[in-house]
Amino acid sequence: MNACALRRWCLRADNQTLAGAFGAFLCLLTRDEMERFGAFLLEDADLLERLRCTVSDDYWISSVFPKLASWCREREPLSHTRLDGSTDFLGQIDYGVERAPPAGLILLGQTRRLIEPRKRACVLATARNEGIYLLEWVAWHRMIGFDHIFLCSNNNTDGSNELLGTLARHGIITWIDTNPESPTRIQAKSYSAALACTPQMLDYRWTLVADLDEFLALDWKHYRHIGPFFDLQEARGADAIAFSWVMMTPNSQLQHRDIPMVSRFQRREPPENVLVKTAFQTRLAPFSHAHHPQWAYQHSFRTFDTRGKLLHTEQSGHQAIGQLSEKNAWIGHYFHKSLEEYVWKCSRPRGGTTSPQTATQMEARFLEPFIDFFGTEKTLPDARLTPFFPALEAEINHLRSFPDIREADQNIRLGFRQKIGGLVSQFSQDIENSHRPTPLKSKWEELYAQYNEMASH
Repeated sequence: MNACALRRWCLRADNQTLAGAFGAFLCLLTRDEMERFGAFLLEDADLLERLRCTVSDDYWISSVFPKLASWCREREPLSHTRLDGSTDFLGQIDYGVERAPPAGLILLGQTRRLIEPRKRACVLATARNEGIYLLEWVAWHRMIGFDHIFLCSNNNTDGSNELLGTLARHGIITWIDTNPESPTRIQAKSYSAALACTPQMLDYRWTLVADLDEFLALDWKHYRHIGPFFDLQEARGADAIAFSWVMMTPNSQLQHRDIPMVSRFQRREPPENVLVKTAFQTRLAPFSHAHHPQWAYQHSFRTFDTRGKLLHTEQSGHQAIGQLSEKNAWIGHYFHKSLEEYVWKCSRPRGGTTSPQTATQMEARFLEPFIDFFGTEKTLPDARLTPFFPALEAEINHLRSFPDIREADQNIRLGFRQKIGGLVSQFSQDIENSHRPTPLKSKWEELYAQYNEMASH
């Protein structure tokens, strides 16, 4: 079986036979023949329509391929899209981790490789109730040279939707409202909705997957812009680049302040964390996990670290783990931040399998490392990003020059200030009533007392 034979069969077979046997025949194709058949689908409207109507139970064939084919003709940008509960299954699929992904997704993964991107790089993020960080995070990644930002979000209650909407209307981001209606792996649904189902992402050669507390950092002595860095890695033959995590610490700060977090937090944990975040060639990966991509089925790949050293191939067992390397670039991970912001984070549902309707889910996650690294005794100074601050401030001011963006941002910050005191009080009560070790509870009580004293002035 080859692509031409499958094409002829699809156009001649009766509907019942086509619906029943298409998936089996598709899986007989080699990778190259599957890619060729995908090209037929993009070029032959009659073939695509026949399959769309007949193999209607395959979401990728019936829904995603028509969008991809249409976009390939016009290359229209996308400012905003809103999904519904019918796509919640995207969070439950095995994308090739334990078993082969669905046949239509395999075909999509091979077909994407045909698309020639016109721009260099984008960022893909998921966020929920993180509005106080949106403007800085967007400004930072625009400042260092990313061409566009795709931001997935759901069930916000902090005013983020208004800010996301204004940013999208101005063409600054693409906002994908994943809008889950049932318990599902919300982050997985988001990554699939973006990478597999939003063809506009294929216009960007590279995609960095990062959260809103993660900033791609460049070594000022070597790079001021991502362009030369990504171009060099691509010339070396990289399909992906793994960035070491640099865990930034609270620096004894109790309250949130309305200045950029990259300037507020300039101390870090010792360099011991071996987890990585990954940028990858978009057309080669129809799905991603939080730390590394899920490559197109049957595709071999090469992941380099920031020094240009080969780190992973298709035989690698743990792609989320790398080697400590902060040469040229790294990910600054501002996980804990101030006491107020730590509590705010703990009050937000995470991206796992949770009810999307849950607005508050108080859970003291990672309390011990937060307390352990709260002061300066076990941390190290890290001011490497200081030279970027003037340009960051200029980009933030540029975004705030739009009246609707400025108003939405101000409303989010006002809402945060109105809610945070009550959340800190509730969180402290939960800690007091918990079964956590007494020494840990005592250390939290000391911080809470300091917080109350500061808040009373």
